[in-house]
Amino acid sequence: MGEGTHFAYAGAMARCSVVLLPFLLLACGSEPTQGDEQDASEVQAATITFDASFDESVDGLLMEGSTVVIAYDDERLAQCRGEQNGIPQYAVTAHYSFDGAKPRSIVVAGLNAVAEPSIELDSSGQLEIWFEATNRWGCHAWDSDFGNNYTFQVVEEQD
Repeated sequence: MGEGTHFAYAGAMARCSVVLLPFLLLACGSEPTQGDEQDASEVQAATITFDASFDESVDGLLMEGSTVVIAYDDERLAQCRGEQNGIPQYAVTAHYSFDGAKPRSIVVAGLNAVAEPSIELDSSGQLEIWFEATNRWGCHAWDSDFGNNYTFQVVEEQD
């Protein structure tokens, strides 16, 4: 490409950039509307926290048709924690049941735990949760509110 061609090409690119700039600013500068903010709050999951001090708390509404995040501090069952070559060799599993139905499970800490374990609240009524820790060396421990299980009320879906 000759020197004159280079300057002509640069001039065309500058004109193109100036023409596109207002559209780019418009796209980047748009603010969410009040309706957008309302939609985001409707889909926000509740959180049940089980902290190291053996306190439990609920943040948000446990409502049928929504999701609840289980924030579990594995210090609660520290006796089963262990690593080998930096890899957890234990798991803490949350078992849960709606109104005494067949229990389901999700790993909340240790090996194979997901970053943000959550439960789909597919029915209203009483949600019971209890935790089981195991490791590769045979440790087995429970966190179940002294055998009573942790209970939470899930309200019916609102229209």
